[in-house]
Amino acid sequence: MLTITVGAWPLVAGRRDGEGALARPVSVTAGVVLLVLVGWFVVELATDSGRVGLAERVAAGAQSVWPLVAAWSTSRLVRR
Repeated sequence: MLTITVGAWPLVAGRRDGEGALARPVSVTAGVVLLVLVGWFVVELATDSGRVGLAERVAAGAQSVWPLVAAWSTSRLVRR
């Protein structure tokens, strides 16, 4: 459940008046990609294939990189 919550937070973090990574289209796209990756992980778990570790690492990596991208983008906008 926590994985889905972490994957979905960009969907609600986007702002209509936001710029950079927090602009609504960018944030919604990131949220959809994160949820697709979590879905891939769930499918791999259900089918018990040999790619469970790969799916988990890709989903977790994407979930850990997105906050860094959002913070970096926001800090660049603040400096302008």
